Amino acid sequence: MIQVARTRGASESMGKNFLWPAVAGLDPDHFEVVENPYPASIGPDTPAPENPLGVSLEESVAAGVAWLNEAVDSSPHDTVLVDYSLGGIVGSAFLDQYTGTKVVGRISLANPTRAEGDSYHFKGDVSTGSGIYSHQHDYSKDTFRHWELASPGDLMTSAPLYSPWKWAATDIVANFSLQPQVLLKWIASMQKSLPQIIADAEGDDLELADIPEWIEDQFTAAGWMWAFAQGAHTTAYEQMNWRTAAGKPITAIALITKILVDFYVDWSGS
Repeated sequence: MIQVARTRGASESMGKNFLWPAVAGLDPDHFEVVENPYPASIGPDTPAPENPLGVSLEESVAAGVAWLNEAVDSSPHDTVLVDYSLGGIVGSAFLDQYTGTKVVGRISLANPTRAEGDSYHFKGDVSTGSGIYSHQHDYSKDTFRHWELASPGDLMTSAPLYSPWKWAATDIVANFSLQPQVLLKWIASMQKSLPQIIADAEGDDLELADIPEWIEDQFTAAGWMWAFAQGAHTTAYEQMNWRTAAGKPITAIALITKILVDFYVDWSGS
């Protein structure tokens, strides 16, 4: 038996969300699927649109990590993490501080903390670009397998090296919320740190402006966000753009199911 701990993306409700089709058909004799009840909010981007006073990304991540710690430690079974979008930031933050041995795999879909070149069985080249959020997990000391399912046109997981959305996500958005006290702290923080944030993004004396890729990434930033709004972060993963080990076309959602069944249905651990 394997526990599958799934962590949904920002603004998604629990239950039948984007990861649901990947786990809905798993055999309950082999898999116990549990879902992370964390807030899944990035400030006003919440599962409840009528309530814009959601917690910040950082608070959502902290709550998600706390739940994963409890879920992994309290289960009698080994655990595979399955996460999407904001859930990928949660998964990476959890692994950064986890020292146990009960995590035996991770499957990430559209992970904002994906490292450049880390991509599983996309039909084309995903060697460039990386997650929009800078806090990547170092797998070098882990003993379990992990799979990154990334679309090269998805800003959240395949952002260009010098994309301005990267520093915006990490340095500006991460601790933003419309909750009055949090908002006041955020404004005060921005007043102090924004000049340095901008300076870091541009380089000393605008030195980065001499790099052609930096210039290109600034001019194409709006197009990346437009593609995000048109489905690069959602419907792209429902297309037959991935491949099985046998080379057959498959969607990223279906590939999650296949990985779980192929690698864990006969798991011999606890």
